[in-house]
Amino acid sequence: MNEEKGPSHHPHLSDRDLLLCIGRDLKRIYEDTLRQSLPSDIEALLQKIEQAERERTLRKQ
Repeated sequence: MNEEKGPSHHPHLSDRDLLLCIGRDLKRIYEDTLRQSLPSDIEALLQKIEQAERERTLRKQ
């Protein structure tokens, strides 16, 4: 019998980690599937998210 797993059986990502994963995946989809660069506004937003993460990591050190 195949039981459906509830949310407690899935790894929990923070919002920050989820945003970083979405950004990486979106960029890969554009490059691999659409064979285009990300639109500049999306690229700028992803850079802000990545920069905020780098700053947060540096503050923790």
